[in-house]
Amino acid sequence: MLFTDKSIWIGSNRGFFRVERSELEQLASGAVSRVTPIVFGTADGLRSAESAGGHQPTGLVTRDGRIGFATIKGAAFLDPREPAIRPDPPPMQIEEIVVDGRAVSPGLGQRTSRIELPPRPQNVELHYTALTFIAPERVRFLYKLEGLDQKWVEAGTRRVAYYSRLPHGPYTFRVKACNAEGVWNEQGTAIGLVVAPLFYETRLFVSLFVIALLAAAYGTYRARVWRLKARERELLALVEERTHSLAEEKRKTEEANQAKSLFLASMSHELRTPLNAVLGFVQLIGRDGTLKAEHREHLSIITRSGEHLLGLINDVLSISKIEAGLLSLREETFDLPELLAGLKEVYGARAEARGLWLKVEITPASPPRLFGDAGKLRQVLINLLENAFRFTESGGISLLAKWTEGTVEFRIEDTGRGMSEEDRGRIFHIFGQAEAGERSKVGTGLGLYISRSFVRRMGGDIEVTSTPGKGTRFAFQIRLPAAPSDALEQNLASRVVALEAGQQAFRVLVADDLVENRTLLVRLLTSVGLEVREAVNGEEAVEVFKNFRPDVIFMDIRMPVLDGYGATRQIRDAEEQDGPSGRRTSIIGLTASAFEHDRETVLGAGCDDFLAKPFRESALFELMERHAGMRFVRESAASAGAPVAGELVLTRSRIASVPADMRARLKDSLERGDLQEARKIIEEIREHDGPVAAALTDSMRAYQIDRLLALVQEAAK
Repeated sequence: MLFTDKSIWIGSNRGFFRVERSELEQLASGAVSRVTPIVFGTADGLRSAESAGGHQPTGLVTRDGRIGFATIKGAAFLDPREPAIRPDPPPMQIEEIVVDGRAVSPGLGQRTSRIELPPRPQNVELHYTALTFIAPERVRFLYKLEGLDQKWVEAGTRRVAYYSRLPHGPYTFRVKACNAEGVWNEQGTAIGLVVAPLFYETRLFVSLFVIALLAAAYGTYRARVWRLKARERELLALVEERTHSLAEEKRKTEEANQAKSLFLASMSHELRTPLNAVLGFVQLIGRDGTLKAEHREHLSIITRSGEHLLGLINDVLSISKIEAGLLSLREETFDLPELLAGLKEVYGARAEARGLWLKVEITPASPPRLFGDAGKLRQVLINLLENAFRFTESGGISLLAKWTEGTVEFRIEDTGRGMSEEDRGRIFHIFGQAEAGERSKVGTGLGLYISRSFVRRMGGDIEVTSTPGKGTRFAFQIRLPAAPSDALEQNLASRVVALEAGQQAFRVLVADDLVENRTLLVRLLTSVGLEVREAVNGEEAVEVFKNFRPDVIFMDIRMPVLDGYGATRQIRDAEEQDGPSGRRTSIIGLTASAFEHDRETVLGAGCDDFLAKPFRESALFELMERHAGMRFVRESAASAGAPVAGELVLTRSRIASVPADMRARLKDSLERGDLQEARKIIEEIREHDGPVAAALTDSMRAYQIDRLLALVQEAAK
């Protein structure tokens, strides 16, 4: 390899090559993709083209600047300073096109610019040449068939291009050449080719085929329709045959469901009426500040017993929810030792009166404050204790609770009659009872069915083991994780009485279409020192928001004109228009239907939190503390004393003062269970007697429907 000012000279067994330095630099920089060396061989006067010497150098540069290379037949010298002969690029010519061995255009010349080829040619040869007399054997070619080739094909010195089985369509064949000096004819030459389509590749054939296919599909469709109609006539005959029997079965089913509903409603009314009186008078007695601590303890036991009984009634009525799969949990922080102590107080006297022992224990490792559905847990334990007392004549009953890493195991054991394996298989069915229960005619067979449904909803299951004549043990495990240490104290031991001093004046907007719901929230919030505005629908809530700019909005989800979802979105849009400097209002979504509006849907609409109706006032204030930063003064329940009496106590004589037509319509709506209509009638009564309407609204809000109906019925006599 020799180097001169502008070139590099390379010896080989095929002659020696010259490459321009400028071309190599362009190749290195990426400006070009190839270099074009100039080859010197026998055609240039060399006696032999073989000048490679293996490991020995074969070239030299003389003092006078000439370049010499040794060949096997002698030395050859070249003066690089002499001007190189770079003839013009050779002109191009496509000579002939051969298809499947037959020339389709002999003597093509340059007179034809487009050639038609038969369909699907097996082999196509395109012959081309470059017209030059200077070393024609060293002329190189590049070609490309546009429509098929993506890049130029290096043909070397070959003067023919080969293609096979070309698809139908237009093509352009292009070819260019480079002479012995490396000068390219970039323009080259080209010719157009058109491969004819086969008969099934023509547009006419495709169109006819599509039409035939559509016709066949339509014919198949019509035949299918005819068969379906024939089958339909057969089925109609069968349906008509079964219609009368199905209608009769449906009638019987509806009558059975209606009878069950009437039974449950009647049982609820008959049990709730005296129970409401009992609990009401207990509350009245509890208002007396002169009661001794012992008497207050007795009243507490009576209250808890009444609440247990009310829970039983509610759970019997919830069987329809269990069957529909709509049973939900109301999880909160509760005190497990207190819950068990309450059960011991209720059933301790009963066990003592029957000469039985009752043992209620909880492992010392159990934290007192747990998180779960205390109401359903209490009801399960009550049902299992009732079952144990019902079939235990001697000995005793034990209730044991063991907490381990967030899971509580409960065991209720008795020394009663026990039950057989057959009885254990049916006691958890609805209205199912053991043989002893059926003989004694005691119980309805609902308690264990409800208990298992509750436990399964809480993530566990009830297991039963029993030995006839020795006793029975029920056991189940559920998840009850430990709650924060201060959660229960705030939830159970205190109530909010006022805002802490030194805070800003907080504003609250209550948006609800029902006047009783707005009244409840307005009275509760204003009683602790908050400035409150009302809105009867979502559209009004948006307008009040723009003018009032509250800190917190309690937004009912279901309202006329514009619902809570739409109002929340409009409020959030208005806040975005205010920019980052604007104040963000906390929006709490309110709904009485936890199944229809779940938490994710409410939060997704733009609300900050979710509160289900009916709610505890402690939960309401906790949300305002969490989202608006409010601080409240709390008063312990023990120091608060008895609750304040209402402004008016409903009596038969006060309800009798209401006009007879309003009273009759109110009685009719309550008997039908149409609470919406009852609320409208109470609003009419408000124009006649405001205090009575307010007391009626309070009773509706407290869901004392049975007590209210009894008073209206008494007033009608």
